Amino acid sequence: MLVKLFLLTEVLALSCLYSTSIALVSCNHALAADEQLNSSSAERNSRALVVLVYDQHCKAWCTKVRPIMQELAAELGDDVNVVEIDSSASVGKSAIKTAEDLGIIRYYKDVDMVPVVMIFDSKKKLMHELGGPKTKETYKAAIESTLKNAKNK
Repeated sequence: MLVKLFLLTEVLALSCLYSTSIALVSCNHALAADEQLNSSSAERNSRALVVLVYDQHCKAWCTKVRPIMQELAAELGDDVNVVEIDSSASVGKSAIKTAEDLGIIRYYKDVDMVPVVMIFDSKKKLMHELGGPKTKETYKAAIESTLKNAKNK
């Protein structure tokens, strides 16, 4: 009986030790994943966020602005994060989710025309809002102004 009690105690102690080590390992994995996520999002945090809100049914103006935004994204590289949000009624929930994920929902809800280009600094402060089609130079100047302000802070 004493041997059984001893073995049972040993098994119980080992299982507790095993559970504790599993918990520590999974905790360490969670911390490592968390750190990786934070470092990845920090790397992805550009100094400027450029959001183009358009509607898929807007053929005249939106189709002029979208290629300009794509060109500027390629030109300015990691300094900017260019995001397009389709505000069409058929994808409204998805657009709202994107705006929420970007942390700009309060600005998105105020959009009453398309296309509109909103330029935010790294703290999600709206620096420029450009409604209607503009030239590539106009958009680029507004983005560069935001980047310059970010460098001066």
